[in-house]
Amino acid sequence: MLKLYHEMRNLIEKTLEAIDKAYIDGKIELGDYDEMSIVIENINSYFINNYDKFSEFELEVQEMVKSFYDPRIEEKGKIEGKIEGKIEGKIEGKIEGKIEGKIDILLKLLAKKFGEVPEAYIERLKKLPEDVIDKVNLDVLEIKDIKEIEKYF
Repeated sequence: MLKLYHEMRNLIEKTLEAIDKAYIDGKIELGDYDEMSIVIENINSYFINNYDKFSEFELEVQEMVKSFYDPRIEEKGKIEGKIEGKIEGKIEGKIEGKIEGKIDILLKLLAKKFGEVPEAYIERLKKLPEDVIDKVNLDVLEIKDIKEIEKYF
């Protein structure tokens, strides 16, 4: 019995290694990998049920299976990362677009009120935080001279 135990342990280990290699090399798809893993788990369960004398075998095989590369976990991580990246990108894009819109409105109001806005002011306005841009937009009607904008920098 002990010989059979060692043979089965080696066979399962080699099979898991071969399945992992085939997946990593692109020879099998994720679905095939899953099905093959289920088959190995079933063989392992059968062996444990019929040869219960070697209960340490179950623990060894479970640890061995856990130690192998699991593409499902990697694939899930990639998908979650892509989704998270897209969401963050959309949020950042909306925020940037909103701020750019507020700056555009401010520059149009200043140009209408004072004529040409100096380039130095335009560059500095673009670097202001959103709450300051909002304040300038509200105060623009009260500003008498374009130089008063400097107090917001």
